[in-house]
Amino acid sequence: MKKLILSATALTFLASSVAAAVPVSTSALPAASATLTQLVQYGDRDRGRDERTFERGERLPRELRDKRYIYRDWRQSNLPRAPKGHVWMEIGNQYVLASMSNGQIRDVRWTEEYEQRMARREDRRDDRAERREDRREDRRDQRREYTRAEREQQWQARYARQYQLSDDQYYRECSKRPDPAGALVGAVIGGLLGNAAGNNRNKTGTTIMGVVAGGAIGAALTSKLDCNDRSYAYKTYTTGFNAGKANAYYDWQNPQSGTRGRLHVLDYYEDEDNFHCSVYSQTIWVNGRPEEARGRACQQPDGAWAIID
Repeated sequence: MKKLILSATALTFLASSVAAAVPVSTSALPAASATLTQLVQYGDRDRGRDERTFERGERLPRELRDKRYIYRDWRQSNLPRAPKGHVWMEIGNQYVLASMSNGQIRDVRWTEEYEQRMARREDRRDDRAERREDRREDRRDQRREYTRAEREQQWQARYARQYQLSDDQYYRECSKRPDPAGALVGAVIGGLLGNAAGNNRNKTGTTIMGVVAGGAIGAALTSKLDCNDRSYAYKTYTTGFNAGKANAYYDWQNPQSGTRGRLHVLDYYEDEDNFHCSVYSQTIWVNGRPEEARGRACQQPDGAWAIID
């Protein structure tokens, strides 16, 4: 009898193990599980919606006109009451006030979480900028320990020469021509010309704002531009290099000729002798055709920005 009971128990356990090993068809799932599966699939497809932004006057896509997006805590978010026939919806980083009938968007607000995230990002950006400025100030303090003659020797040892106005084709050819952008006689580079005219190039003063591109570099930089074009271009170079903003774009255009250009200040750095430098790229459109170039500009001991390559 005991043997019969043990045999029956073993057969029962074996049958249950075989049943557990057989896969269950998804078609046999109850309706509630099928709905859950659909929700998971929809969530996967809609996961990238945070990158989408909406504006007033647009219409919400049909797939977003769903009850799951209705935002019922609009009072806590200090949102105004939705007009009749409209409802607040939370989609990605936005609260969207849309028509229930056709999805027409009437108002858009950023969510509190997004605004807080952007505020933290802005704070971090400000902190990084402040730290960069502190480092620059420290390096400027280090530079002040050298005499002017020592700094000039360091510059010439690293960059071979210190550029003057006579090295720049723009100043040689255009100093007596019209200057529509004010690059020559305005407050930007006027001091540089004044120091050169007085043979007093060692004074800084407003020279710190100047830009000099010498030799073959300067000729190649603006070889297809007339003096009016170069007036706009040089003023843009001066503004861009002195702004101190990395990854910043500065556009210029001559309204008479239609020639235009863009300066992209990619980044700033200090070389091994603590001279302040910038890496840049420029694009000039002449007759609708773009021409691109890249290079470096560093501040000489006299304060002028020298485009060195």
